[in-house]
Amino acid sequence: MRAAILLTPGSVVSLVAAVHDLLLHCMTHHIKEGAEVDLLYGVSARDSALLQDRFSFIRQYDVANAPRPDWLFVPALMVDDSWEPCRHGRLASWLRDEAASGTRIVGVGTGAFLLAEAGLFPGGKAVTHSRYAALFQRNFPALQVVAEPGWVEEGAVICSGDLPWQELVLRPWPRPGPGWPSIIPRTTSFPAVSSTLDCVAAHSIGASSRNQA
Repeated sequence: MRAAILLTPGSVVSLVAAVHDLLLHCMTHHIKEGAEVDLLYGVSARDSALLQDRFSFIRQYDVANAPRPDWLFVPALMVDDSWEPCRHGRLASWLRDEAASGTRIVGVGTGAFLLAEAGLFPGGKAVTHSRYAALFQRNFPALQVVAEPGWVEEGAVICSGDLPWQELVLRPWPRPGPGWPSIIPRTTSFPAVSSTLDCVAAHSIGASSRNQA
């Protein structure tokens, strides 16, 4: 599966890095060594020099020449009162095209601002991080921000507000096989996710082992 992460100058670097590392860890159980270069990458639309420096840990493409992903992650980004819905026009257009082509799009928190700009909440309901719900509503008055159940899923797009991002990121990934650690309680409220959350456990165990080495 080809996976991409949407990048903007405001994307939260720590979240992008965490998602990249977690996906790469999970993907190594399913792909040949070295293949991750072509199967996991970033996509952006402007400020390429800034983004190359800020997100140097991931290969990057412009929307004009990016390979078509099967799965696309839209991370939270920094927003404030100066936000304008037309800020990311090229990205919004690309997102619409990807959704129409069947790419599975996953948004988290304030990533909903980009999804809304792209018109990817056609049912009229949206979610975002609760801290930014009022700002979202001012920018997209035609949409209703909902607090429950905590996510909105329409067609190829799913977005969560305050739910842990790991639940959404791992949703499409199968468990690698017998013997995979199973130490995370099955308490998730998100549908069809708990069977893959073991990947978080293994990723955490691996990181802990490296830190102790």
